[in-house]
Amino acid sequence: MERFDPLHPIARQTLLLEASAGTGKTYSISGKIVRLIAEEGIDIDRILIVTFTRAATAELVDRIRSILIEARDALEAKASSDHVVIAGLKKRADEEGPASPLRERYLTRLKRAIARFDLASIFTIHSFSERALSLAAFEIGFDPSHELVADIRDAIHRASDDLFLEALQIDRGERGGSASIEEAENGDRGFRLRDEHEFRPETFRKLAEARWSLRDAAIARLVGVDESDSGSSRDAVWMRTISHFCERIVDRIERELEKRRAIGFDQLIHHLKRALEDETMREALIGALRSRYDAALIDEFQDTDEAQWAIFRTIFGDGKIFELVGDPKQAIYSFRGADIEVYKRARREASKRYTLDINYRSSPDYIQAMNLFFGTTAGLSSDGLGYEASTP
Repeated sequence: MERFDPLHPIARQTLLLEASAGTGKTYSISGKIVRLIAEEGIDIDRILIVTFTRAATAELVDRIRSILIEARDALEAKASSDHVVIAGLKKRADEEGPASPLRERYLTRLKRAIARFDLASIFTIHSFSERALSLAAFEIGFDPSHELVADIRDAIHRASDDLFLEALQIDRGERGGSASIEEAENGDRGFRLRDEHEFRPETFRKLAEARWSLRDAAIARLVGVDESDSGSSRDAVWMRTISHFCERIVDRIERELEKRRAIGFDQLIHHLKRALEDETMREALIGALRSRYDAALIDEFQDTDEAQWAIFRTIFGDGKIFELVGDPKQAIYSFRGADIEVYKRARREASKRYTLDINYRSSPDYIQAMNLFFGTTAGLSSDGLGYEASTP
């Protein structure tokens, strides 16, 4: 794979930059932003930058603001800079002489970006989704006044409880704790303490089995599964059962949140994806977003899932300056939301692929060990990704 050069020509196409930790990823991203502003004349608020954590967002905000100031000061000869992008801008401006029109153009654009930096579009994936939905709120029927909540566990628990109680035909509003106490006090209707010798391991095993049977029967009743099925057909039925149950849980959660006029982070992404797939909303939403941004850069791209990639590809994958920056080694961490199949597909679809392979942070021995591990043991080659060895 070709080594990335920060001075490569900027093209309106999809570019994938693979960068391990310590190889200058943030350096390259910030340099790209300087070029988009100074060379391409794109306003700071029309460059979309998305990453996946608030901490990473805060770091990018600080680094990009700092490099814009560094570029301005270098062009005004107030300070020097060893950043290759800034050095390139200054070299071209110096070649025109003291009264360089190019220098003035660069400075005008950079100063404007610094003055308007509070408008910079640097977001987490969830804050971008909220902003995107708000841009075309009327056209797609999205209510931007909903409260954004980070934790929806209460809604999940309530929805799950309601479904199980529904399956067992128990109305939580009719029978409270007092009814249970009354039943317990009634020796004929409540539970009686058995003789100690009856509480054998076999008794507890049967009780446990009965509990799971009751759960299975409740779910089966809820979704209409035929309990008479057996063998592989029964397994297939239960897979459908689980799928249907999850769908009903999601529906209940959405209704519960709607009652509270709230929306969860993941719901934002799925609302946006659904709007982009709906023929009646798609055109208005894509039009609003494509007219809003001239360039998009997705950092930590290996953390992208199927829904997020569908959103980005639909909006920016055709005729826009679109850069994906990620580390394929980290695409194996599914617990962080990473989907290696999404990464592989994006890799195939990218117009250009580059790598940052010089590690400025780690010792030569450590780099050699990691090259050996990821080149063989981790099996990236068998996943169709391959491994680009780092060099000290």
